[in-house]
Amino acid sequence: MKNRVEQFCTSNEFRASASDPHALPARVEPRRCDLGGGLPRRRRELIQLALLLLIVVGATMPLVYVAGDRAAKLIGRVEGIDQNAIAPHQHAATIALLTSIGAACIAIVLVIVERRRGLTPLLRLVVLVVAIAAAAAIGWTANLGGAIHHPEIHLVQGGARGR
Repeated sequence: MKNRVEQFCTSNEFRASASDPHALPARVEPRRCDLGGGLPRRRRELIQLALLLLIVVGATMPLVYVAGDRAAKLIGRVEGIDQNAIAPHQHAATIALLTSIGAACIAIVLVIVERRRGLTPLLRLVVLVVAIAAAAAIGWTANLGGAIHHPEIHLVQGGARGR
């Protein structure tokens, strides 16, 4: 059965009559059709998508970590690389790895809970916090990784930017 918004949007009251195109419809609420219908369903789908992405990121992060570890061994021989920036990046990568795997484990549990009985507002908040934590750890790692090959972003001792 159609919900009330879908019934309203498809009803003749919403559309002007074809015989009198200048006549105003009995009720005009186009925003209600554009924004209101199915919002709870879309919200549920967005949460499911967020959980799926957390699981995918957590599952692929070990591959990224291993690739970065191999690159760290090879990059030591390349000229123009700041060797002092590699260790902080590796430390941040370990934190990002653990955070992402932890977020994926939490997301797996929440997917099971969501399918059985739906997520409460508190569990939705948990999804948001876990996603932000994983994204922050990955972003911090990426920022430190940029310093390895781009020495111009390092601060020099005087506080001015390096050249």
